[in-house]
Amino acid sequence: MARSERSEAGASPSAKASELKRVLERLVREIPDEEGSGGGGGECEEARVAEVFDRISKTVAALRDLKLRRTLSQRLESAAVPEQFICPISSELMKDPVVLATGQ
Repeated sequence: MARSERSEAGASPSAKASELKRVLERLVREIPDEEGSGGGGGECEEARVAEVFDRISKTVAALRDLKLRRTLSQRLESAAVPEQFICPISSELMKDPVVLATGQ
């Protein structure tokens, strides 16, 4: 997972989502098949399975966060900004507006 996070640092959200989905598919394939494991498998196998499930959980959480950020971003883009919040000089959204006692 760390490798994909580093390689996707500057990528678009859809590219990040695609990469996370590929990672998730690969991780699911790493889960051992009970029929092919030949029985108990031992503690080592259980630890490996637990690690795979942990990585799957983190990947799913990253996908969920990406989806939430995308949804929030779309909502913010569609929101209309009141004229009072736009700087009359730069025509940009004011980050720390100052209001005088006179209301100006």
